[in-house]
Amino acid sequence: MRSALGADRPLLGVDIGTFEAKGVLATADGTVLARARRRHGLLTPAEGHVEHDPETVWWDGLCAVAAELMARPEARGGVEAVGVSGIGPCVLPVDAQLRPLRSAILYGVDSRASRQIDSLTARLGPGEIFRRSGNSLSSQSAAPKIAWLRDEEPANWEAARWFLTCQSFLVARLTDEVVIDHATAGYFHPIYDIATQQWDLSDCDDIVEEARLPRLAWSSEIAGTVTAAAHRATGIPEGTRVIVGTADAPRPKPWPPVSSTRVR
Repeated sequence: MRSALGADRPLLGVDIGTFEAKGVLATADGTVLARARRRHGLLTPAEGHVEHDPETVWWDGLCAVAAELMARPEARGGVEAVGVSGIGPCVLPVDAQLRPLRSAILYGVDSRASRQIDSLTARLGPGEIFRRSGNSLSSQSAAPKIAWLRDEEPANWEAARWFLTCQSFLVARLTDEVVIDHATAGYFHPIYDIATQQWDLSDCDDIVEEARLPRLAWSSEIAGTVTAAAHRATGIPEGTRVIVGTADAPRPKPWPPVSSTRVR
């Protein structure tokens, strides 16, 4: 982000973790000017099920730390851009107005989709799954959790306009743009192909249609700008640029070519 940004205004970064939301104001060279944090908890409605309430944990957490930091003297002139990272990969079905249809299903600590993992592995074969994903399927795989929603909560699965993860939900709430970075999409095995860097629904189109998945982009690209509604909720000035962001532990690959790494 720093190569294309000026040094006059700070950057705002927010991270949603398993147990707290954290935020910083920082200069373009990485010097931290101010910090904020807000604790939150987990939902464990059944054995092997681990969830977050996306409104009170993700969105309210972002709003709280952003508002606290935007009230600091260092942010008096606004911020140059906003970056969001979050736990991942998570699975959250939302409607066309970006309203959550249920609690968010968390990353590998949630192990509910074992039956769907076995079914997909039998259908595609371990070799094909590894060719696409560079991984075997596990509780860290997001696509089997979408399949779990299809099998166990068909009303929510049918009603979902989008299936999002943590930072894609927050970026959408900030900008009205539904995007996901390639690194986080790489955890949606087996429906993201790491060689082509595209969604690949081959033999998986009964799980989700590509039209219900976020648009792919690189984490440092601009997703959009802060809307008037998001400004009122967060204190971040309307029109502030928001990058696509990433998960808090992105895969080392795929990685964008050098020409794609600048914020435009």
